[in-house]
Amino acid sequence: MVHALLLYTAQAVMMLLFTTGFVNYQNRNWEKAIAIPRNTWQGIWWRIWVPGLASVVALLFFAVSAARDMPNSGLLFNAITVFVLTFVMFDADTDFWEYIARLAILFVVGLWYYHTEIGSLNFWIMITFFAGWSIVVWFYRSAIRFHVGRHIVAIWTVAAMF
Repeated sequence: MVHALLLYTAQAVMMLLFTTGFVNYQNRNWEKAIAIPRNTWQGIWWRIWVPGLASVVALLFFAVSAARDMPNSGLLFNAITVFVLTFVMFDADTDFWEYIARLAILFVVGLWYYHTEIGSLNFWIMITFFAGWSIVVWFYRSAIRFHVGRHIVAIWTVAAMF
């Protein structure tokens, strides 16, 4: 019992430290990206690089969490993957196609990893919730991003879908 509690505490601290660092990294670099005009090559590069690097980090955690049969750390890496892919959905000043590209990555990870039985009821429930969630986030992402309670609810909704 004590061992399990210590392990859970260590994982919670690790998740807290990672998410704090990631939020700082993402916010700082996204502010740099939106300060550069979109129609320049530097603006295009930053708008691809910032969410692209976050996606690569998430996919690396995803590869580690693919070994989720490991009882000690698989779910931790799973949670980090979902957090990173969800957090980048709320970036301000993204255009429609940037949002669709980020949404596609989140969808592919969810489809590939969690719901591979396409004909099942769970798959269609996930698709329905995912579509509704993505529409709400597109229209209200600024209101969600800068309000802690709304942000937590939005991320927990994705966690429940997966």
